[in-house]
Amino acid sequence: TAMKQKTGKKIGKIILLVILAAVVGVIVYTALTWPVHPSLQKPAESYEQLSQTAKKLGVLAPPEDILPWKQEEYSIYLSSPGRFARPTGWDMAGKVIYDGTTYPVYILALRNTEKHEEYPPLRENYKTVPIYVQSGDGGVKMQFIVEGHLYQVGMMAPPESALTQDVTDYFDGLLQAACREIIDLYS
Repeated sequence: TAMKQKTGKKIGKIILLVILAAVVGVIVYTALTWPVHPSLQKPAESYEQLSQTAKKLGVLAPPEDILPWKQEEYSIYLSSPGRFARPTGWDMAGKVIYDGTTYPVYILALRNTEKHEEYPPLRENYKTVPIYVQSGDGGVKMQFIVEGHLYQVGMMAPPESALTQDVTDYFDGLLQAACREIIDLYS
């Protein structure tokens, strides 16, 4: 009977260790797979951090002052929401004041983007890179693909204001100049 007690204690310890290992395993698994960035992007601390990430990706970032914006914000796009997500792109956003109204503007860049069959209307070919434009009441967006990377440069109309032709023309010129400057980075 003394032998049975020792065997019973050993089995009890083994069961306890198995349960403990399972609990630790669940905790480690949860910690490693829990979504750290559920929106698939994280804020960049500064323009310098964004620029360094962009350079590593090969998706070049334009100068910080490419647009006359205020309240700039920078984000890094990620491959997954998990802890080990890799950067896949970036964006720069801010606000441009024109004729007393504030308009949100942005530049978005994504690495290795597939070409699509449908594009908005062609605005121009700049150094053999087609720049497409889409405009309407909601804003103006230009996009192009250079060296396989998709760039979108755009502005959004504030909900309370309609876009006049004057505003559309101003942003069309501003965004087109930004597109050209980004394409020049690859020359």
